[in-house]
Parts: sequence; structure tokens; C-alpha cells
Amino acid sequence: MQNGVDLTPLGPRAGAERDRLRAELGAGPDDVLALAVGRLEQQKAHQRVFSIAERLMASHPRLRFAVVGGGSRRAELEALRAASPAADRVRLTGARSDVAELLGVADIFFNCSDWEGMPLTTIEAMGSGLPVVCTRTEGADALLDEASGIVVPVGDAPALAAAIAALADDPDHRARMGAAAAARARARFSADRMARELMHQVGVFAR
Repeated sequence: MQNGVDLTPLGPRAGAERDRLRAELGAGPDDVLALAVGRLEQQKAHQRVFSIAERLMASHPRLRFAVVGGGSRRAELEALRAASPAADRVRLTGARSDVAELLGVADIFFNCSDWEGMPLTTIEAMGSGLPVVCTRTEGADALLDEASGIVVPVGDAPALAAAIAALADDPDHRARMGAAAAARARARFSADRMARELMHQVGVFAR
């Protein structure tokens, strides 16, 4: 049985809350904000964020990136950011307790990990109505289909950049993919679904 996530607190934020949180993530009201959430550890390969941002600097001046999470690579990634020509396009927030709210003000969710199981943050992003760009790690194919996300080869920063750029260019595509992701999260990965399956199994075993 697959894990389930409580999707109740997830969803888009609007108005002053949206503007305030986006400003904290380095994005204005009309920018396109790509968000990653995860521990700053080697497996997450967050160094690729700078390569992606640098590739898209000239072609997508309104694109911004934020990485939410703490971990052992914080100082290393801050140094990479300081040395990057795209430093003003990338924000490293550290650990935050308001991830649901941050997901609710983003436009795209991305995951550039080298390996993963089934990341709950990706399910949370789907439940928030975000289109997802991720690497083909274990669990990616189970979480996403073509309607709800774009899956690229592990380690392929150019492919990640191209997928994010395609979504940044097409707000209607983002909206359709985000709606499909939310529907898929509710149908397959919600805590309610997990509870129903568990109760069914308990009933079967009790017979």
C-alpha cells in the first residue's frame, strides 16, 4: 500500500499573502516561480539549480528559483550561489515551517535529485495544484503521468531547464498540468485514500 499525504492544507494562496510569500522567495507578482523543497544533502543534487538558472537567464528574465530546506550542504550551496551569475535568480531559504503556504504561491515544482524513494514533497506539490518537473528516480513514474508532470533523465540539467522553460512559457499548460496533478494526488496519494485501503484490508483480514 502506498503512503498517503494529508492534502487538506494544500492549495493556491492569493492576495497579500501570495505577494508577501513570493517576495520572501525572491519573486515578484508577475514572475514565474519554480520551487524545490527538500533537505540540502548530496542525493538532492541542488547544485544543478544554478546550472538551470544560468541556462535560462537570457531567455527567461522573469523566471525565479527557490530552494526550501536545511541540511549539511547549506554553506556549500550558498558559496555556489554567490559565485553564480544567476545569484539574483535563486533564493535558498533554509528550513521553513510553512511549506504548504510556499507551495501555494509557486508556479512550478521541480526535483533534480540523483535518487529518491517516493518523495512526499512531490505529492504535496501535486496536491497544491503545481505542475511537476522531476528526474526519473525510483517512484517518479508511480507519482506522475504525462498529464501531471515532466520526467527527465537523472543528472540531465539541460533537460530540466528545457522542461521548466516550456512550462514558464505557457501558463495555460501549467494550469492544465497542475489541475491534473491535483486530481491524481487526491485519487492516488491522499491520506483519505490510504485510510480507506487500510480499513478495507482490516475488514478482509477480519473475515
